[in-house]
Amino acid sequence: MNTVKATLSYMFRNFIRLLPLVIIPGILMAFFFDFTKVFMAFKDIAMGSNYSLLQLYTSFSIVFSVNIIGGIITLIVLSIFAGIILGMIDRHFKLGAFSFKKIFTCLDETILSIVPIMLICVAIYELLMFLASCIIFSFSTFIQGAGFVYVAISIYIVFIVLTITLFTYIIHLMPAKLSLGYKFSDAFSVSVKAIRGYKFKISLMFIAPIIIFLTILVLSKLYFPSFFYGVSIVSYILVLMYEFTLVMISYSKLNDLDRKDIKKKLFN
Repeated sequence: MNTVKATLSYMFRNFIRLLPLVIIPGILMAFFFDFTKVFMAFKDIAMGSNYSLLQLYTSFSIVFSVNIIGGIITLIVLSIFAGIILGMIDRHFKLGAFSFKKIFTCLDETILSIVPIMLICVAIYELLMFLASCIIFSFSTFIQGAGFVYVAISIYIVFIVLTITLFTYIIHLMPAKLSLGYKFSDAFSVSVKAIRGYKFKISLMFIAPIIIFLTILVLSKLYFPSFFYGVSIVSYILVLMYEFTLVMISYSKLNDLDRKDIKKKLFN
């Protein structure tokens, strides 16, 4: 809980600084990433609809969620801004300064470190969701009705848990590469050692706000469709801000790193 409190404290203390860095990817994600399709797919299946393998996969996918071109553009923009915001927070932690004058320096320093990791995360997610779709579709040939709905949801949850577990390790590669300049293999080793014993807690800290945000989006789409995109934009902006901040806070706490941004606030 201390990590969550520290994350929220940093996030709201630096809200105005972080906001410009998440607005563009947040807006794009709201229009081209529709995670509510997963819930709508299970709702349709429960109502008796038959989904093809392609329909299942596009419901689970982020790249093919709405529009493939828009999805790819959104991923590229998100990866670039992820590099910028993580680099800015890392610089803030190290130097106690958060300056937009250094934004291109951060981009230059982080793009080769962060973008490949982001693309690896997307590739893993898409592969696991495709495997989940294949398994669920195979069960549809001999299980029908409520039984199939329960099986489909259970399989999806298993693959989501697996995805989150892998992401918990992978996302900690980003601050390891930023703060210490490790190559990929060394950064992964540091990440694994750092979160050993804390894997469940860290995964919960990452997934809890996403579950809340998805619940809000589903309710908005079902009961307040005219406000859906507005709610989506605000939700994505807040979730991105939280998740990027949490990555850096979590890494700094796990490795007991010195933070100059706190000292600057205390002594100035």
